Amino acid sequence: MVQNSALSVDWVIDNVPPDVWRHIFGFLDLKSYEGYRVEDGDVVRLSHVCCLWRDVVNNSPELWTEVDLYVSPMVMRPGIGLLSRILHNSRDMPLVMSLEIHGNSTAPSNLINDACQLFFREVLRAEHLDLRIYGQTPLQGIEAEIQGGLMLQSLCINIPYEDEGIMSVVSKLWSPAPSLQSLILAHIGHGFPLKNIGFLQAHNFPFQQVTDLEVEFDIHLDVICRLVPLMPSLAFVTLNGVLDARELINPLERPSIQDLTLEGCQCGFPHPSMQLLDFALSPSLTSLWLKRGHQCSAYSSLRFFKRILRKSLSCLEHLYFDFTPSTDEEKIDCLKLLPCLRTLDLTAKSYRHARSEFGSQFCDAMQEWDRSTQTFALCPQLEKLVINHETLEHTASAIFAEMIEERWMRYMAAGQTFEVKIINVGERLHDAEMVDDIMHIQALKKSGLRVTIKPNDWLKRYFYQRCLI
Repeated sequence: MVQNSALSVDWVIDNVPPDVWRHIFGFLDLKSYEGYRVEDGDVVRLSHVCCLWRDVVNNSPELWTEVDLYVSPMVMRPGIGLLSRILHNSRDMPLVMSLEIHGNSTAPSNLINDACQLFFREVLRAEHLDLRIYGQTPLQGIEAEIQGGLMLQSLCINIPYEDEGIMSVVSKLWSPAPSLQSLILAHIGHGFPLKNIGFLQAHNFPFQQVTDLEVEFDIHLDVICRLVPLMPSLAFVTLNGVLDARELINPLERPSIQDLTLEGCQCGFPHPSMQLLDFALSPSLTSLWLKRGHQCSAYSSLRFFKRILRKSLSCLEHLYFDFTPSTDEEKIDCLKLLPCLRTLDLTAKSYRHARSEFGSQFCDAMQEWDRSTQTFALCPQLEKLVINHETLEHTASAIFAEMIEERWMRYMAAGQTFEVKIINVGERLHDAEMVDDIMHIQALKKSGLRVTIKPNDWLKRYFYQRCLI
C-alpha cells in the first residue's frame, strides 16, 4: 500500500475501485435544497468528471430513482433530453416521482406534452408519487400513456378535482393501485370542500386501502369527519389544523386511529380541534402529538384536554403536548390521567419570564415512589422522556438530575430500560451549576442509561466558553 497522505486526486480516481465509488455516490445527499430540486443535475455533474465516474454513474440505476418534472409559466425542468436519460438510466428500479404543473406555461405545448408522456409512461414503477396540478392543464393527449400504479404505495395529490377531464385521466393512476396505503392531500389555497370527496369517490379512489392520511392545510371539521369513515383501515393521521364545520355533522362511529398528530391545535369547546380530539380519542389511539396553536393558552388547552381524557376510554402510550406555560400542579394533574404513558415529549418552546416552567414540584412528583404498588406514582410505565432544557427552572436543575437517576436506578433494578433526551442545552452553558447537573446525567450513560443531549457538541462549546472567561 502506498504510504502517502497527500495523494493526488488523479491517483484516487484511477485506483479506487468502481464499486467503492458507486457506494460513495450512494451516500450523497441529493435531495432538494431551499426548494430547488437539483438531484438529477448533481448526478449528471458526477458523470462529467472522468470516464470512470461516467461509467459508474450510468451503470448505477439507484442514483437515478428521483424523477421530478416541474413546469411553471417561466421554465420546464428537466428538459426532454435529461428526463429521458434519467428514466433510461434508472432501468427497472422503483421510482420516487413528482410532477408539478402550473397552467399558462410559456414553454411550447408540444414539449410539455412530450415530457408528460415520458413521465406518465413510467408511473407504473413509482412507489411514491407527488402530483400537483394548478390551473387548466390539458392532459387528455397523454391518457393512453397512463397505467395503474401497480407499485404505488404513497400518493401526494393536489389537482383541480372539479375538472372532469383531468380527473378522468389522473384516476387511471389508482385503477388499480393495490399497494397504495398512504394519502397526502397537498396544500391548496382555496380549501378542500366536501364535493372534492365526491369527485374522488366518483372516480373510484381506493379509500378503503388507506392506512396513513396527512392533510397539509387547515381542513374543515365536517370534511375530515366525512373523509375518515371512508377509510376503515386508517391508523395514522396528521392534520395541519381544523376549521369550523360548514355543514351538519351526523353522529359517527369512533375511528380506529392509532396515531394522531394535530398541528396548530386550538382549544376550548366548541373549537373544532377539541371536537375532533373528542371524536378521535378511541380505545385504539395510543399516540397523540398535539402542537398548540399560537392563539391557544396552556391553561385552556390543559383544562379541555383533561376534560376529554376523563371521559375517554383510550390509554395513550406516546404523548407530545405543549404544557407551557402552566403550573407544575396543572401538569401533574394532567399526567395522573395518563398512567399508560411510555413516551413523554415535553419539548415545547421556552416561554421566558413565565411562571410556569418545569420546576421542583414537577421533578419531585416524577420520582415519587408508590410503595403499595411498587411503581412510580406518576407515569409508572414511562420508557422515554424528552425535554427542552430551556423550560427547566434553574432551581429545579439538580432535582431534575436526581429524578433521572432515581428512575433509572429503579428501572435498572427491575431489568427495564429508560431513555432520556435533552435538547437546547447550549442555551444554558453559561450556568456552571446547570452544566454540572447535565454532566451528572451524562455520567449515568456508563451504567447503561440511554442519554441523548443536544446539540451534540454542547460539551465542546462549554469548555470553549470557559476558556474565554
